[in-house]
Amino acid sequence: MVGAPTLLGLVSLAHPVVSPPIYPAILEHLPWWVRLHALNLALFPLFALAAWLLLQEVRKEARGLPLGQLITAGALIDAYWTSPTIQALAVFGSIAWVVGMLAAAVAFTAPDRRRPPGVVALLVLGVTGYARTRLFQVHGSTDIQPVWWLVTIATAVAMAAARPRAAPALLVLAGALFGASHVPPPARWARLAFSSRPA
Repeated sequence: MVGAPTLLGLVSLAHPVVSPPIYPAILEHLPWWVRLHALNLALFPLFALAAWLLLQEVRKEARGLPLGQLITAGALIDAYWTSPTIQALAVFGSIAWVVGMLAAAVAFTAPDRRRPPGVVALLVLGVTGYARTRLFQVHGSTDIQPVWWLVTIATAVAMAAARPRAAPALLVLAGALFGASHVPPPARWARLAFSSRPA
């Protein structure tokens, strides 16, 4: 609980302060810039873990409230869940994840072959966005539709035309799958898994 926040703070003190034009400013600090942000990939989750451990004994649960308060708490939780602001943040987070994975797929491609995967990545972004909004689920159902799986796999196959083949295709899958949802694919699989557990 002390080590990770302290180390993150020390590393952050050495973060270069840059101002536009950004490219030459970062170029001047490039080796440390890359190392610092690679370190942060490990340190930020450890920092979050430290906060979670610190608050592990703190419980904010509604289930122990009296019935009148429980009804109010339930309404607040539902309002939060369906809030347009929260929904918008979720959508922007998903889009950012997909864009990041597609950019990584293009960057992973050999430099002399990046143009075709870049074009494919832009097409994949549009196709997967359309598939997520139009094909992902039937209205009123929580099951993911088979046609969405076909579109998702087809986008990964399209990116597999890059060299090397496997990593860009897997990055596209990671973007599409996690960008669309982080729950088990068809809801009925989840229902079966939870209903088969012993009480």
